[in-house]
Amino acid sequence: MNGNTSDKTVHHYQFNNFVFDPMHALLKGPDGETSLEHRVASLLEHFCRHPQQPLTKESLLEAVWAGRVVNEDSLSVAVSKLRKLLQDSRGEPQFIKTIPGVGYCWLPETSTLDSTETVTHAPQIPPRGQRRQQRRKAYAIGIAALTSVAVVLLGYSLYKPSVNEAEAQTPKNLTQNTIDTRGLSEQEKANFARAQAVINSTVYHEVSADDYRQAIGIYRNLLKKHPNFTPAHIGIAEAKFEMSGLNGYRDLELYTEELNTITTIALTQKPDNGHALELKAKVAFLAGWDLDAAEQFYSRAIEAMPNDPGLYLGFSEFLITRGKIAEAKDLLRQLRKKNPDFFRYINLSLVYMFQGDYDKAIAETQRLMNSEAPTVLHNSILHRIGVITENDDMAMDNLKVLMRERNYSDARINDYERIAETGGLQAVFAQLLAERNEDNLGQYIPPLSWARYAIVAGETEQALFHLSRAIREKQPQTLLVHEDPHFDPLRQLPEFQALLAQIPH
Repeated sequence: MNGNTSDKTVHHYQFNNFVFDPMHALLKGPDGETSLEHRVASLLEHFCRHPQQPLTKESLLEAVWAGRVVNEDSLSVAVSKLRKLLQDSRGEPQFIKTIPGVGYCWLPETSTLDSTETVTHAPQIPPRGQRRQQRRKAYAIGIAALTSVAVVLLGYSLYKPSVNEAEAQTPKNLTQNTIDTRGLSEQEKANFARAQAVINSTVYHEVSADDYRQAIGIYRNLLKKHPNFTPAHIGIAEAKFEMSGLNGYRDLELYTEELNTITTIALTQKPDNGHALELKAKVAFLAGWDLDAAEQFYSRAIEAMPNDPGLYLGFSEFLITRGKIAEAKDLLRQLRKKNPDFFRYINLSLVYMFQGDYDKAIAETQRLMNSEAPTVLHNSILHRIGVITENDDMAMDNLKVLMRERNYSDARINDYERIAETGGLQAVFAQLLAERNEDNLGQYIPPLSWARYAIVAGETEQALFHLSRAIREKQPQTLLVHEDPHFDPLRQLPEFQALLAQIPH
């Protein structure tokens, strides 16, 4: 990559025979250099900051997952991965000691190293004022694909980062498919219906991890007496999938084998089990990045449940991910004709955005905000339109709403406003990047959010670096990069094209 060079100070941690560079998530040891996953790097950094101190599981979850809804399994997986990288033994630990009933302790003496290194800078991202003209040119020659955000994909899947995001926009089942509950007592039927209500809820900000756990408990109790009641098995799988969604599917790997086993058994018993096919599609999509398999499963699910509008809505969103915008638009219009309830969902706004028709996207979103229950999803869309069109006022107004939803104090929001007054949105995003903000403020969560902040801030190297991490970690929202004009400033760089080749489409 061509560019100029300069010196900068870097901060490393040294312990035993290892040196850890948290800024670049690199661990250097006797066997060479290893690039760490985002969560593993965050865990190691927290350990290095608190050597030889007992750290509770709760404190580690809060530090590494920044208050997101995750369980202790996520921490256990991250610790296990770190131990493997360090070749540490749980029985005779040199690095990470388990404290039963408490948490963990980082054993080695750890020191901080500050050094100066010469770095080669990537070509600078053009100032924001110059990008609109470049974007027009890019569209003219077909470089930039469509428009912003695909915030809800495969039935709300890609945008579901936390329980606080009010993603009431995509219905799971607007027309419930009949489930055969013969053989269950009336009380068991009532319990099953209560669990199903949690799984099928469209008001996701009112459903917590505990709600899903309670649903799982109901299903398991049913299976004690009715071990062959397949809908309960599928219910458990769906509940675990939705629980992962509360964390942006970052821990979906914990459940993938179980979900595939359940759905495979269900399909062996009944090849046209629509719910199992739908779940197969989602797992293939988000966990495996196997879009061809996902599309096949999705098509089979629609054949199995042809009267379920929610499936068609989810499939329209899947078409968007593959760049089949016209097909998705036609499908949504047909659905609105068949069921007026579809007028309250945000999906057509997304299609307008992908077509680059921002005026229609804004008008459709404002129509929903004026007439339907408001959600932060609406503000996320308007925020991103503001970013893409360089309308800093629109972007900042909606960013403040998202910050309030995250319980940011007035003083903190005022600080960002002052930054915006002097340096515009570019300065605000530079600040969010510098502070390593981990909240979903309409730009997803790290490392992809940091890549997006870096683009607006004009930090090419950091944008490419964090995007590469998102790809390595298979962060689901990374699948949108092919179609997202937020990345237009990078599209002509060979390094970006190389990264793009790693993302299925």
